[in-house]
Amino acid sequence: FGFHAALAVAALAVPGLLAWLVDAAARALGKLLTPDQLQMRPFVVLAYSYLPLVWLGSLAHYLRLGLLEGGQVLPLAARTAGAFARQIEGGGEAPGRLEQLCSWLEDSLPSVTASPDVLAFLQGSTLLLAAALSSLLLPKLGGRAPFSWFHQLLILLYTWELWQL
Repeated sequence: FGFHAALAVAALAVPGLLAWLVDAAARALGKLLTPDQLQMRPFVVLAYSYLPLVWLGSLAHYLRLGLLEGGQVLPLAARTAGAFARQIEGGGEAPGRLEQLCSWLEDSLPSVTASPDVLAFLQGSTLLLAAALSSLLLPKLGGRAPFSWFHQLLILLYTWELWQL
């Protein structure tokens, strides 16, 4: 468990560390090449511009669960109730009344799932919206400091990475 937990923490820390390193590089280049111009705001302030990407990236990831499997909750609940009914009624060869009722419910309850093409469109649209919102929020939080486009490039890189998932 310890090795797996350490590996998970390391994997989750990589995007944050990459953003911090890009910010440090942008600040160093800004101080080196343009020392008299306006410098960027602190990294903690700029990090808020990544929140739309994180939130909408999570939403895009879980759309599959909600749109493909979420519409089958009622029939699966009836099937589970039928399995419990079989255990309660003794599990004989002939199905009992409660098990028959659960089987009828499983067949008659509505089941709705989205097309995989619709799901892919919604996931792509959500990721594009996330990149746009993060890119629009970055200048509002960070101003027009030199080399702030490094963060824009990182937002696009993270969007591409999420698109591959």
